[in-house]
Amino acid sequence: MDYLAQESCRRIAQSAVHVKIDQAGIRRVADEIAAEIGSTFTDQVEFCRKNWQHELRPNTLDEHALSWIFLCGNWNYCFWPEEEEEPLGITYKEKTYKRSWAMVAAVTRALDGRTKELADPKWQMNATDEQVKHILQGDEESGEIPLLHERVRSLQDLGKWTDALGGLTEILKLCNKSALTLIGYLVKMPNWNDSLIYQRAGKPEPEQLWILKRAQLLCADLWYCAMQSEKTEISELCKFTDMDQLSAFADYRIPQTLESFGAIKYSDHLISLLQKKHRFQPGDNEEVEIRGVSVHAATLIAKELRDNHPEFSKITDVVVDTFLWTYAMLDKNQCQKLPHHLCRTVFY
Repeated sequence: MDYLAQESCRRIAQSAVHVKIDQAGIRRVADEIAAEIGSTFTDQVEFCRKNWQHELRPNTLDEHALSWIFLCGNWNYCFWPEEEEEPLGITYKEKTYKRSWAMVAAVTRALDGRTKELADPKWQMNATDEQVKHILQGDEESGEIPLLHERVRSLQDLGKWTDALGGLTEILKLCNKSALTLIGYLVKMPNWNDSLIYQRAGKPEPEQLWILKRAQLLCADLWYCAMQSEKTEISELCKFTDMDQLSAFADYRIPQTLESFGAIKYSDHLISLLQKKHRFQPGDNEEVEIRGVSVHAATLIAKELRDNHPEFSKITDVVVDTFLWTYAMLDKNQCQKLPHHLCRTVFY
């Protein structure tokens, strides 16, 4: 089956009503990326090192790091708190992390000794709500992680999937350095199958479209880690040769950043819903358009860079996503003038 989110999101953008591409904004983002990272992009190893290294992330892609990346990817969804509640916060080694980084700290803390068996597929498939709650327990004054029961189910599914296929390293061997092949295996788990049956305007029949935020992001994390790692069997397996086939990762912050740059434009109706902090359901037309058009915008930004900046002849949508997400983290006030959309889902 064809798991190309790029093409699916192009189709969404083609018929979108509430979210539109703005070509001037696309050029603006491309120019910003060229000015910000142009001089470092030619050294791919150094670029990956700069964008991967973090005190919580492993530098060498060995078996421990492989489990760590899959576990973090398995729980990497939906961290925004309810209004007037605090987000999840976890203090680890005297530093406090919030939201998604708090989850990453929880996984790191567990594998460091709190719950070492978390890496064992046999343990994962039998994990209970109480055990997972213990692993993801936040600081005393912090909020709780959303969708706890769904995270238990995610862990159980991961354990069953890993065990059935013979272990994570064996799964990578089956993929033969293809990210798309790994995605094909991942979507066998329901909580990784980020797709929808979508009725596009003017089309007689609905069609299945793929967005695949978490599956693609997992491949990107493996690739980033592999490219800057010392050589190991696993790092060589994760130097995927089809990274150019992956799209950006449709979440909350990427659309918010693109909107702030003017690369995408929202209808008055959608802006009103966002300002009211309307709760979208997965698959709502507005929610699908926010995600799909944002992904297509990143594809157009990458093309703009390849066409007009020679040093970016090999840039991918994944690198554009890295820039946009990093920009959102560094420039919160500018990017958060308009609230991001709210949707409780295991897909992002």
